[in-house]
Amino acid sequence: MRQRGAQGQQKVRGADGPSGATKQILQVLKEKGVTATFFLSGDAVEASPATAKAIVDAGCEIGSNSYSDDSLKGQDREAVREQITKGTDAIKSATGVKTRLLRAP
Repeated sequence: MRQRGAQGQQKVRGADGPSGATKQILQVLKEKGVTATFFLSGDAVEASPATAKAIVDAGCEIGSNSYSDDSLKGQDREAVREQITKGTDAIKSATGVKTRLLRAP
């Protein structure tokens, strides 16, 4: 999804990952002079911490898709809290960034 940013800048938002395509996406963004917001699931970050760190190093914003990217609908409060906390903790561990952005699955 594209959104108009400050001073007419283009912003791109993506969800799920990091994945095998993330490094290619980062290269295209760099070539175009565009940054993006990536929403990552904690389990994928744990599987590929270097790629998650590369997102931050590229100047992109990072958010959480919870830990496992499973739907939070119908889960009790404690299960939701655990998914959110575990996801943000995985992101912080891999990237050094404590995100406050959440795209609930």
